[in-house]
Amino acid sequence: MKVISLRSSSEANCFIVWTDESAIILDAGVSPKFVLKKLEILKIELSNLKGVLISHEHLDHSRYAFAIAERFNIPLYINKKTFQTLYLKYNIKKSKTDNIKIIFFEPNKMFRLAEFYVYPVPVLHDAVCPVGFGIKLGNFRVSYFLDIAKIDNNVWRYIAKSQLVIIDSNYDRKMLINGTYPNSVKKRIINSAHLSNETVANVILNHPQRDNTEFWLAHLSKDNNTPEVATKTIRYVLSKAKITVPVNFKILPQRNLGPIWSSEKYSQLSLPFITNEIKNIVSNLYSQLNDEQRKKLDSTIGKAINMKNFSFQPIKVDKPNEYAWKVTSSTDPTEVYVVARDIEIVGITGVKVANKVWSCECADFIFRCQKLGIPCKHILKLITTLPGNFISR
Repeated sequence: MKVISLRSSSEANCFIVWTDESAIILDAGVSPKFVLKKLEILKIELSNLKGVLISHEHLDHSRYAFAIAERFNIPLYINKKTFQTLYLKYNIKKSKTDNIKIIFFEPNKMFRLAEFYVYPVPVLHDAVCPVGFGIKLGNFRVSYFLDIAKIDNNVWRYIAKSQLVIIDSNYDRKMLINGTYPNSVKKRIINSAHLSNETVANVILNHPQRDNTEFWLAHLSKDNNTPEVATKTIRYVLSKAKITVPVNFKILPQRNLGPIWSSEKYSQLSLPFITNEIKNIVSNLYSQLNDEQRKKLDSTIGKAINMKNFSFQPIKVDKPNEYAWKVTSSTDPTEVYVVARDIEIVGITGVKVANKVWSCECADFIFRCQKLGIPCKHILKLITTLPGNFISR
């Protein structure tokens, strides 16, 4: 999965999330012609475009929503209240939408868009039904929260799990207060419109995976912020907290292409949750896999990590150097399977991990994992739970 900013400012916002097979456009503050030029630069095929997502009705995010959907013949994903506001407030002609497929999503309800799982998260902003987006592919998550005035628990839940956080860093508090805006506008920005550099600095400071996460500061005001001021604020807060490990944050350019984030650089993000020995084992396995296998393994690692109240019991076997266990997760009593090492099970091929052949009776392993040559979540969970010196013994 890759992400890039095409534009990010108070005037226009547009991002692309893509893989080798599919691409989606996040917000539509730029013209179809502009998008087309960038797609050519990025070598993204038009046939790979699967939809355009709109967060809210403000024109710096939605001005070209209908034009982009029509030009590229892709669905427009939008919540119903935002659509109605765009349609009525900006006098969109009905003929403009006749050739467009409109797909309404509901806030707080996840949906599938091509390869991606998208979760629209309601946010505080002075719009009719504004949302941010949590986007998930395999074991990787991206948070997209522009035009937001508060980090509530629901928003934080997605930010805390993301390896890329795209976040509104609209104003510097001192610049805004001492600036020329009317007091009513200053009050609106602070209370119901945007986040300050200071708030974003604290988001970075408190992120549970700060060292393995990339932060993009977006939507900077041309009147109340500068890249230099935003950078200085982030560094000041982190230094006061005595954070010595470098933090990967970037200020998105307002008019130019931004940086590219790629999940390939973060392919080992989930491994720190696993023992060091398994970390090395899985790292070695990664080098032997293709993209499809890696995506499935990333997803499987995440599932293994999230298995709660896991338990296993040894099963007596007839031959030495063969092992089997009954594994159970008490969060789902139906999940009771046999995992075996170096035992032939009829109909199951098994996969090699650390020069040992592992197999499992679960459907995911039988129908998917063994065909891809990777362990299922039960095998991974068992391996990470067993004593380290047992793995290759």
